[in-house]
Formats: sequence, C-alpha cells, structure tokens
Amino acid sequence: KELLQMKFNILMEQKKYADALGFVNAEIKKNGESQELLAAKFNILFSWEKYPDALEVALKKDKISGAKSPWDAINIAQTYIRLHLKEEALDALYQAARRGFISYRILTGENFSFLRQEPKFYEIIEMMKVNVGLGNPAKDFNARLISGEEFTLSSMKGKVILIDFMSSWCEPCKNDIKLLNELFQNYKDKGFDIIAISL
Repeated sequence: KELLQMKFNILMEQKKYADALGFVNAEIKKNGESQELLAAKFNILFSWEKYPDALEVALKKDKISGAKSPWDAINIAQTYIRLHLKEEALDALYQAARRGFISYRILTGENFSFLRQEPKFYEIIEMMKVNVGLGNPAKDFNARLISGEEFTLSSMKGKVILIDFMSSWCEPCKNDIKLLNELFQNYKDKGFDIIAISL
C-alpha cells in the first residue's frame, strides 16, 4: 500500500496526470470505488483542471461516504468555483459549515475570492464562527502540561488567553509561532497568555 501511495505521489509531483489517472482507474477496477481511491482520482482531475470530471468524482465520493466530511464539501465548493458556478459553490460551502467545517481562515485565500462579493459567503463565515464558539467563553478543560503539572483553563480566569490548537506537522501552525511570540512579548505584562495545545 505504501509503495502504491509513493507511486501515486511521484506521478502527481511530476504532473503525469494521465499516468496517475490510469494507475488509479486500474486500482478502482481491481478493488472497487473506495473513498480513498475516489479522493485520489479527484485530486488528479482537479490538478489536471478537468473540473467537470473532478466534480462528478467529488459528488460520488460524498454520496458513498458514511460520515459526511466537511472537507468533501470544501472540495465540491472549490470545484464549483473553478466552474464559475457561484450559487452551487455557496451551497457546498454552506454544507461544509453544517458538517462542522470551522477553518474559515482558509476562506480568506485566493481560492475563494470568487465568492467574496456575495452576502451569503459572509453569512457562512459567521455560521462557522458561531460553530467554533467565537464570542463565547471557552469551555473549561484540563490538560497535562509538558512539565507534568495539571492545568485547568478556569484557573486563568481574569486573563486574556489565546488557545492555539496546533500540530508540529502543520506549516501554517509553524509560521504562526513568530507572530504568537511577538503577541506574547507585547502583552504579557497586561494579563495576556498563550496556551498551545498540540493535536
């Protein structure tokens, strides 16, 4: 399985989309249409700019998926955007938000500029903010610190706390470290602190 994944990655890196598609189609013929293979096929077709075909595959993957993933809806939305189908893209983005998509920061990227003139786009962003709980007090939680001590968020009451959920493999997370350090240095004497939770 790892060798097959490596072969797929190499073909994609070399932009040999026809070869990658042939490879994935052969795997589908041999093993059936799994979510994993349909995801690979979508990535090929989208990267190859075969948007109508990519959309068909994304919709099929979403249909056979038991747990409806917000990322499937995001892929569908991005494909509709490439096809210049604004209403369909907004509907797919709405589905992503309903399924729990909360990374509205992604929507500030160039890929979604096509939708920025639409009021519904901002309604969806507001829905995501509500879903993530922005504007509400954070729910109390306990965690074990690197030092081994127990930490309880409620013990920080009265301070302004930025809770950063991050991962060591996440490039945007790594890029944010410099900014977070600057924020901490500028505001630590005014009751500001940062809690980083590694996912």
